[in-house]
Amino acid sequence: MSRKADIERLIERHNRHLQVLREQQASFGLHTPAHILTEIQDTEEKIKKLQKTLGTPEKIENRGKLSTPDDLGSRSAPKISSWLVALTGLLMIGACVTAFFVRGIDGLFTAGKPTDIPPLDPTTASPSSLPPKPLPSITPTLALTNTAITVTPTPAPTLRATDNMLMVFVRQGEFIMGTDQPMPLPNPKREVTITHDFWIDKTEVSSRQFFDFLNDQPCEVLQEQDTLWFVSTSSGNFIEKVKDCEYKLKSGGVHAVNHVTWYGAVAYCAWVGGRLPTEEEWEYAARGPESYLYPWGNEFDGRRANMCDINCNSVTRRNEDYDDGVGFVAPAQSFFEGSSNGASWVGALNMLGNLYEWTAGDDTPKDKAVLRGGSWLHNNLIEFSTTNRWQADRDFGYSSTGFRCVVDTNANQ
Repeated sequence: MSRKADIERLIERHNRHLQVLREQQASFGLHTPAHILTEIQDTEEKIKKLQKTLGTPEKIENRGKLSTPDDLGSRSAPKISSWLVALTGLLMIGACVTAFFVRGIDGLFTAGKPTDIPPLDPTTASPSSLPPKPLPSITPTLALTNTAITVTPTPAPTLRATDNMLMVFVRQGEFIMGTDQPMPLPNPKREVTITHDFWIDKTEVSSRQFFDFLNDQPCEVLQEQDTLWFVSTSSGNFIEKVKDCEYKLKSGGVHAVNHVTWYGAVAYCAWVGGRLPTEEEWEYAARGPESYLYPWGNEFDGRRANMCDINCNSVTRRNEDYDDGVGFVAPAQSFFEGSSNGASWVGALNMLGNLYEWTAGDDTPKDKAVLRGGSWLHNNLIEFSTTNRWQADRDFGYSSTGFRCVVDTNANQ
């Protein structure tokens, strides 16, 4: 493929990303996150540089008219709430009616009540000639304050432009991490506080997304790094290396990518502007403030997670007591509806089963890292839970290893 064709392909890819970013900007309006605005600017600059290299006029694709900041501002200018105006009007009308009514029937209240009439001078006046004593006037008041009740809604899932990954929001909080049960790799029970909000991928990274990541790298980088990033085999995975800098995608790219090493997961997450989750972040996103043993609750349900059940490709590992309908790695977007819904409290899928997921490895030896969540090869319920940990070499990818990324809420700000 010629250099010109390579550049045109990159321009087209950046234009697609730019369109996604602009659609997100239109939906957020004035509340567009700073990292999206920064990404739009960076992507436009990339397109301009590539077009200058190609020798074509600078033209950034815009497939739809977006509202300008002035348009958005005119629609969003602060106004006095209509209900407050209406309430004030009603109170004032009521006050007027009350005053009129009181003054109109004044005589009825004073007639026959000597205590409301001044003492009479028999020599100068008769009772009928004295004016009635007026009642005190009533003046209604409306006290307005600046006190506001602030309710912070949970942000809706947002689409990451680089790889079209849907991310779900995880709000900071406390939970009970670990378990009292003995585990192959200890995870003692203790209270943990997550002091920051963050985004986490709704699904495990798919083979299509990792395939696009590889194809976005310069060939010289791939020649040095791809064998460190993932293990290519003729069977058992969904991306096959054909030759240097050329890869073959299998099964349509819908399955969660496996055979990825810790280094490959780190490189991918950096590519999308994120990182691997810490163990605390991962377990909190899986269990939530209620500290569930499974993403959906404390009762195991074999229909909600991909494990080595009656369908399992590994005959010697099969647990025939359960049937999740899958024999190997499931699609990244799976176990999300009906009786098979295994989503966690934030809506993250496959936090239990399908593929073990790499974590940051902050507290492990330099050549090791911890994986969480179990996989399609698990058949032992004692270890098949959100508290299970497995430590493995960072430079090896298994048929049961995958990953997902997290993005800090202040990224690019």
